[in-house]
Amino acid sequence: MKRIFLLLAAVVVAAPAFSASVWKVSKGESTIFVGGTLHLLSEGDYPLPTPYEIAFDKASSIVLETDLDAVNSPAFSQQLLQQLSYSDGSTIQSHLSEDTYNALASHFASRGWPIESVSLLKPQLVSLTLTIGELQRLGLTLEGVDSHYAQKAKGAGKTLAWLESPEQQLAFIVAMGEDDPDGLIQYTLEDIKTLPENLSLMKDYWFKGDLKGMTTDILDVFAKDYPEVYKSILVERNHNWLPHLISFFDSPEVEFVLVGALHLPGNGGVLALLEAQGYTVEKVKG
Repeated sequence: MKRIFLLLAAVVVAAPAFSASVWKVSKGESTIFVGGTLHLLSEGDYPLPTPYEIAFDKASSIVLETDLDAVNSPAFSQQLLQQLSYSDGSTIQSHLSEDTYNALASHFASRGWPIESVSLLKPQLVSLTLTIGELQRLGLTLEGVDSHYAQKAKGAGKTLAWLESPEQQLAFIVAMGEDDPDGLIQYTLEDIKTLPENLSLMKDYWFKGDLKGMTTDILDVFAKDYPEVYKSILVERNHNWLPHLISFFDSPEVEFVLVGALHLPGNGGVLALLEAQGYTVEKVKG
């Protein structure tokens, strides 16, 4: 699971502007743009590559995965906490093996964080908390691509739309690793060890729009190590989004669709799915 959040948050510091993760998808006279997003960025990552600005300028509507205002609201945070906290008197320690809990406690101690602060949280939320904490330690503290263009769209009077509801996003988070809490925590702790090294690699692939690299070194590894989460959070959602993406071609407006970068590559990625439907896909160059 962590590789998903890592790639969504990662961004490269320096790379040619013409090679970003933005594609033009067309059939006949109808066109949309599809871009890969990262939800956390660092100060040196702005301004974003030129292809993002090209797609934004040509679009009349910006389409995100979900309603960011709703997801960032206190109400959603409370709902997330309610669904991912134990309410039966148990703690995360009672749901993990002794070895896994000791490894988790050791990691928290190494960061100077009290393990008691997450004792009532379920593994899904603990995993996400660990990942975001590590990314922030590496300097990824600013708004991401999706938030940036959501705010810019409001200022420019462009329409905002979404591919799924906040409730659907919450359901995906709740389902992650639900049947294997030990595996989820162990997987997260193991990946955190190589986070700085992997972050650089993933940044580079995203910034260059290197779908082959993303597939071989990230997507295929993730699918092998955590097939059920890979299927639910990527493959199934890509297929769920496809009818929405196709519907955009029925209107004269141009949409700029921004989704997590790992939704783009591979045979089950949104770009390949659109190509299989007869649409032409080409990278946007600045």
